[in-house]
Order: sequence, then structure tokens, then C-alpha cells
Amino acid sequence: MKKFFLMAAMTVAALTASAQTRFEPGTITLQPRLGGTGSEFVNAPDMSVNGHTVEADATEGNFTGIDIEYYLSNRLGIAAGLNYSGAGTGWKSFDYTSDNIKYEVKELAWKTDYINIPVTLNWYVLKGFALKTGLQLGFLVDADFYSRTKYSQNGTDYTLAEERSVKDDFNKFDIAIPIGLSYEFKFPIVIDLRFNIGLTKVNKNETPDGKDYQNFQAALTLGYKFKL
Repeated sequence: MKKFFLMAAMTVAALTASAQTRFEPGTITLQPRLGGTGSEFVNAPDMSVNGHTVEADATEGNFTGIDIEYYLSNRLGIAAGLNYSGAGTGWKSFDYTSDNIKYEVKELAWKTDYINIPVTLNWYVLKGFALKTGLQLGFLVDADFYSRTKYSQNGTDYTLAEERSVKDDFNKFDIAIPIGLSYEFKFPIVIDLRFNIGLTKVNKNETPDGKDYQNFQAALTLGYKFKL
């Protein structure tokens, strides 16, 4: 997650590097987008592993999508999209020792994939620079538990890996509020940073701590916008 937000900070710093002419009112544009996500569950619990308490952390995923936008005026547009993106939550890497063997847990995460349909209102406050918010509907495609542990024994390195489906433990539908900003370079390449704040719970069953979990996802994408 730290690497993700470092990239996001560099993106925001680059927003003043160029400018693009605004599209005229009535214009319809199409924008394919690719990028990555950093996500975690709100209220994600700490995990107990071999007597160690492991703090919840973020996990990373991929993003592929496309947006279509209609320009209501020089400063206002309405956009609808369709994307496939990763979400979920993770736990921090940690080490523990058992029977004089040191184990290094490199990955521990629930990873989910969604097909999302965001609808946003885009306000172009400066040339090429837009603020956006709206509503997003998400449909769960897959959910898996991942773990990867490394250890050495008698001079040989080993890796223990586990991947299993936990889709039945998650709700199939998600509603989120996207809040973000974008910048259109004169190419016209578009950099988009968006935070999707989940409103509905992702867990289907009662949790041990009685808390519901919601998605929180940050998506950083690069797109190419062209007029239809």
C-alpha cells in the first residue's frame, strides 16, 4: 500500500506538467484504462498465527476498464464505466520460530475480484483537471485466500503456498462511492486516481468480533481518451 500511495503522490505532482484543450459540450468520448489497485477492508481484524498477532494491512491488485463520457458543458461531464479490478485485504509480513526453524510469512491475504459499473459526475475545475464523484455497483467474480511462507531446513530452502476459494464467505454485490481526480495531458493521456469507499458489507456470515467489513479501494490508472 505504501508503494501504491508513493506512486499516487508522484502522479499528483505531475498534474501540472501539461495541459489539454477541453472537449466541446455535446462531445462523447471513450477511454480505455489500465492500472493497479491498493485495497483493504474497513474493520479488517488482526489475525492470530502460531500465537502471533498479525496486524491487518493492504493488498494490491490489477485494474482493466473502459469509460464513456458525455460533456454537458465545458466544465461538466457525466461518465459511466465498466471495469474488472482487484480488491480485498491483507496482513503484514512477519517471522516466527517453531521447532528451531524460522518461518517467514511473505503473503497472507483475502483477494477478491469484481466487475464494477461506476457512474460519475466530472467537474473540470481547471483545464484538463477534473474532480469526480458518483456511485459504483460491484459484482463479485472471485474470492480467494492466499498464503506464502518461506523457511530453510538442513541448508535447503522451502516455500509453503496455499490458495483456496472463499467466495462462499462473501456477498455477491457491493455498492461504493467513488471520489477522485484526473488529469488529461494534451496527448490525450489521462491519469486517474480514485478512491472507492464501500457502503455495503462484504462478509456474508457473522464475524468473530461481530463487526462488518466494507471495501476500501484506491485505483491508479492510465487511460487514452478519444472522441467518438
